[in-house]
Amino acid sequence: MSFAEKYTALLKALPQDHAVRVVVVSKYATLDQMKEAYEAGIRDFGENKIQDVEAKSLVMPGIRWHMIGHLQKNKAKKAVELGVCLIHSIDSLALAQKVSDCSEALQRRQPVLLQVNITREPQKTGFLEEVLWRDFPQLMALHGLDVQGLMTVGPHTDDALQSIACFRYLHELRDKLKDQFACALPELSMGMSKDFFHAIESGATIIRIGSHLFEHNKG
Repeated sequence: MSFAEKYTALLKALPQDHAVRVVVVSKYATLDQMKEAYEAGIRDFGENKIQDVEAKSLVMPGIRWHMIGHLQKNKAKKAVELGVCLIHSIDSLALAQKVSDCSEALQRRQPVLLQVNITREPQKTGFLEEVLWRDFPQLMALHGLDVQGLMTVGPHTDDALQSIACFRYLHELRDKLKDQFACALPELSMGMSKDFFHAIESGATIIRIGSHLFEHNKG
């Protein structure tokens, strides 16, 4: 089955009453696969490393790049310079401050999401909930950032109930932050190839899909 056929089938399977943006995860995709996706109409691609965004931008113009992997502070300036449309993975106040400083220096406001480690797994990056509550006022006060919402990576499990619980918790946390701080946080980036239906049921506005669409893709 071609990429276009897979993508069309995916779109037909998505709920029609809930707008969801699909970010195609291209971190393991070949350039030929990415070009096939581009020809099928894809413009939102997600990468884990900023150096891959830089390299692929040279041969794939006109892309809305999403930074979905951990962003090192020393790569923050490059992410802003490259015009990454959305950084999903702001996982600390220090990183947020660095991105904000780089954005302000270029007279920009960088759209970002705050990554939350809902499952509290030590191998994952992201704010723990209590740290997010503590740091949230400072995060929202950074002039170089446009904080648009939250992101999480679901648990590595085939247990649907665990995945749903994680995603619903992020949704509830977002709503509590909105109420407490009177701010707009419209985006919830959650759900990948193995669990995106559960994420959509739990209120995802962005899903990150790789292996469901690409052959031999590990993402």
